Amino acid sequence: MGTVLADINWDNFMSAPVNDCWDNFKVLLFKLSDDYVPLKDIAAHKTARKPIWIMHKVFRLVQRKIKSSVNTKIHITQQLNQHEKQLKRK
Repeated sequence: MGTVLADINWDNFMSAPVNDCWDNFKVLLFKLSDDYVPLKDIAAHKTARKPIWIMHKVFRLVQRKIKSSVNTKIHITQQLNQHEKQLKRK
């Protein structure tokens, strides 16, 4: 990218009015960034697991809390179902 920028004749490139020069410079900058700046692909399944800003240990604790809550709800539901069955038998 440095060689491309060094090869540009900046006097001719910037000889137009300011707005035109700015538009030309933006086009050149975006073209060079598309050509030379590498992109990093982020897998969707990794980003869905945990937010970037949360630490792994905190995330595990939150997941443990959610799992505990779900297990408690399942246990309560099972108890209610058993109680209903007992009431229906009587």
